[in-house]
Amino acid sequence: EGPSCRGGRPRPGRLRISLSCFNSGSEALLYHLSELKGMALWKQKYESLGLDVTGIEEAITAVGSFILKANELLQVIDSSMKNFKAFFRWLYVAMLRMSEDHVPPELNKMTQKDITFVADFLTEHFNEAPELYNRKGKYFNVERVGQVMSGALGRDETTTC
Repeated sequence: EGPSCRGGRPRPGRLRISLSCFNSGSEALLYHLSELKGMALWKQKYESLGLDVTGIEEAITAVGSFILKANELLQVIDSSMKNFKAFFRWLYVAMLRMSEDHVPPELNKMTQKDITFVADFLTEHFNEAPELYNRKGKYFNVERVGQVMSGALGRDETTTC
């Protein structure tokens, strides 16, 4: 099964393809909106269509924002997946060592990059937020994908519950 922009339930490996399809579609939309803007500016020929330049420019801005946000989301998901995978691999090896089980050689090797991913995961998910201590109830920082989406919706990146 090759890359496709058609339906089906998204699987982790297909996320990049899905966002790529959104990018392709939004870039095509951007192209057509640019053509419409050109037509709206050519009043002698296309005035009878009643095209609104301001509305078209707002649509172009919205599509451009969508493209940027989709790329930001993809970067955050990629980074989070790397950190997540490295952390749970490290945790699994630690559990095997604590139970005195055999650790397979391929799991026993950790590069400096893997250690950085584990440290990033620990910092990201288990870091305390002193500025939230005085708030009532529990406190936490919304995880990074939530932050990207909150930013897209104009909400604060820090939420309490």
